[in-house]
Amino acid sequence: YYGLGTGFAVGRSGEAAKYFITNNHVVEENPYAVTVTVTDFDHQIAARVVYQDEAHDLAVLRVSARKKLYSVHKKNGREGQTV
Repeated sequence: YYGLGTGFAVGRSGEAAKYFITNNHVVEENPYAVTVTVTDFDHQIAARVVYQDEAHDLAVLRVSARKKLYSVHKKNGREGQTV
C-alpha cells in the first residue's frame, strides 16, 4: 500500500519540529511503515503514527530527522499551501 498526502510540521516555538500533522486516510492502511518526504531534504524521514482520529481524518506522526525541521507558523502558512 502506498498512501500519498500533504501535512505540516509542528513543534514548540524555537525548537525543532518533532511532529507532522496529516490526514488519517494517508496512513490508515499501513500505520507501521510511514515515511515523510520534506521539500528541501535529500532523504525520506522515518515516522511513527502516534495518534489517529478516523472520525476527523486526522493523524499525528512523530519524526526523527537528521536535519532540523521548522514548524509552520500560523502567520506564515496559508490554506492549500504546499508544505
